[in-house]
Amino acid sequence: MSNVLDQIAKQAVEETCDTKFKDIATQTVIENDIVKKAMEQIKNLQTENKKLKELLSREKEEKSTVERIFTEGQLKKLKTKKQIKWSIEDFASAIPLHAAGARSYRLLRKRGYFLSAVGTLRRWDSRC
Repeated sequence: MSNVLDQIAKQAVEETCDTKFKDIATQTVIENDIVKKAMEQIKNLQTENKKLKELLSREKEEKSTVERIFTEGQLKKLKTKKQIKWSIEDFASAIPLHAAGARSYRLLRKRGYFLSAVGTLRRWDSRC
């Protein structure tokens, strides 16, 4: 009888071990899937991060180019349609341009270049 009980106990232990092993195997598969998905997300985020860094680099380059061409006042005028206060730097770049040719200056303004009005130039010039 003791032998039968030992066999039943041994079988119960084996079944318990088998069940636990299957549970662990299932859990491992689930965890592996989670890790794979996480790795895929990391890879996608790294790719997106690289693209965003390249975009930022191009944006900085373009901004630098625009800042070399336009004065700070012209950039402000570009951002808003409201009236702005022109700086000395703006006038310093506009006066020689106007002096070189009033008609050309007016044409540039008409075409959308951000330059102060001729009357503003005259008022500012008369103050100096």
